[in-house]
Amino acid sequence: MYPTLFLLRTLSLALLNTVRNISASNVLTAMAAGPTPGNRNFVRLFELTLPKIEWGPADYQTWNVNLCNTLDVAPHAWSIDEEAFPDQNIHNLFTMYGPREDLELSAKINLGIGLAALAPIAYCPIRSVKFTGKLQPMGLSVSLLEFLEAVFVQHIDEYFRHLGIRGPTAPVKGGKIAARVPLIAGIP
Repeated sequence: MYPTLFLLRTLSLALLNTVRNISASNVLTAMAAGPTPGNRNFVRLFELTLPKIEWGPADYQTWNVNLCNTLDVAPHAWSIDEEAFPDQNIHNLFTMYGPREDLELSAKINLGIGLAALAPIAYCPIRSVKFTGKLQPMGLSVSLLEFLEAVFVQHIDEYFRHLGIRGPTAPVKGGKIAARVPLIAGIP
């Protein structure tokens, strides 16, 4: 008899396909804040092998799903199929924080769409449990740095807030966290 194992999605499937006498009911995955690996075949295998298991009343008390903030760009990355995944694809980035007039930002999103279209597989997200983070109002002409600041808040801080845990603190200058954005985005 094996104990319950808490693993990532690809490791879970690899384990179940290579180790004998282990039940899928003893393997649980916890995923959050990101794109999940795989094409349609991977997603189908994952969802058939590891069913969604709810263990509490909160949305995040669910195994074998990806916890997604609808305002986080990462879960939207790489899927370009607007019809199959209308609420989780890269096209949503154009209006995720409201309408945008920033041509530089639009060009970067279009580059991501182009790169995803060139991939040898069509990326598909794994089933998700979604919540919507708190968003500060933004104007139409938001700089790339301000956009990245919002991305950082939605990708890190809002998950901590949603889960009810205290996350790491960052140096704050002028009430903003922009000081930590360039380190992540590679902006000098």
